[in-house]
Amino acid sequence: MNRNLTDNQFDYARFLPAVSGFYATFIGKQRREEYVEYKRIPSNFINGVESLNFLDPKAQFYYKWCLYSAGHATLDLNKDAPGEDMFRNRDRSTSWALGDSGGFQIGKGVWEGDWKDPSCPKASKKRELVLKWMDALMDYGMILDIPAWVSRSEAGQKATGIREYKDALAATDINNEYFMKHTTGACNFLNVLQGENHTDADNWYAHMKHYSDPNKYPETHFKGWAMGGQNMCDVHLVLKRLVALRYDGLLEKGKHDVMHFLGTSKLEWATLLTDIQRAVRKYHNENFTATFDCASPFLATANGQVYTSVETEDRKKWVYRMIASADDKKYSTDTRPWRDGVLADGIFPKFEDSPITDGLTMKDVCIYAPGDLNKVGKEGKT
Repeated sequence: MNRNLTDNQFDYARFLPAVSGFYATFIGKQRREEYVEYKRIPSNFINGVESLNFLDPKAQFYYKWCLYSAGHATLDLNKDAPGEDMFRNRDRSTSWALGDSGGFQIGKGVWEGDWKDPSCPKASKKRELVLKWMDALMDYGMILDIPAWVSRSEAGQKATGIREYKDALAATDINNEYFMKHTTGACNFLNVLQGENHTDADNWYAHMKHYSDPNKYPETHFKGWAMGGQNMCDVHLVLKRLVALRYDGLLEKGKHDVMHFLGTSKLEWATLLTDIQRAVRKYHNENFTATFDCASPFLATANGQVYTSVETEDRKKWVYRMIASADDKKYSTDTRPWRDGVLADGIFPKFEDSPITDGLTMKDVCIYAPGDLNKVGKEGKT
């Protein structure tokens, strides 16, 4: 079983697992205390919960790239935050992290403030904290963009004062200026492109592209691109933008090497972005890397689901198949290998082992026996 998934990347577009806060919390807090009871840790996890820290070459599987959002994080670096330890104390020589700035939190009205007012105390403080967090912990990071769709979010409008497209554009301008002026240079920032249709996307690009111009900003220009809004789901627009970037001199080797596609996780797009990456590398910038992310694996886990297989049937929809996990007290003493048990008992129609499940038993997953009490002191049904 191959456990080094980093070496397998070659020239494929790079998937970034969007690490959920709860996942990082389990890893970080376990370093300080018995956050997860030792008896509940699967027997094949030789390094305990730390075996799930895939940024570590000694983990159950090693995959050095990920995305982590400021929206999940404890931004004040002066505060002790054990749940952030996966990122605050990661080995930068064996891992690479892209920071999402938290524009989604602004859009949903979670980060309140008048974002189109550069002197708003709430917005100013959050802007400062996000930048310091990015510079301290992330290799690359997205500028703090205000998504154009905020104007369609009732909660977003009420909490941020962003009521139309031009407000989002103006507010992002303020954040861009701040990031460019105050960054330490430790984090490489991506210029985020928004817009919900071609007209707005073109306008956004025309307005924001100068921040990435190395002739105008030799030391502080943004170091790549992040595709949001219509830019991340419209192939026509993606290709049109790539052509414009090339002719504008904004897709240059060593200056603009990364292009991230926000929240893009379809298997079909993985192949498309790989083709785009290979073409750009062949004809223009040999360092160009396309990245894309999703949080689905973590959300599936939180909902008690398991990835069982990958289906790539010709001319059909490609999917990662997720099915509800085995969850029955009768398995609490079952030592059968996980794969054998779920197939023999018809829980899954098919199952492909992974570095996580290789060596896992049925009782490793279904830990509760009849009469056992859960964390709240009650006996659950499963």
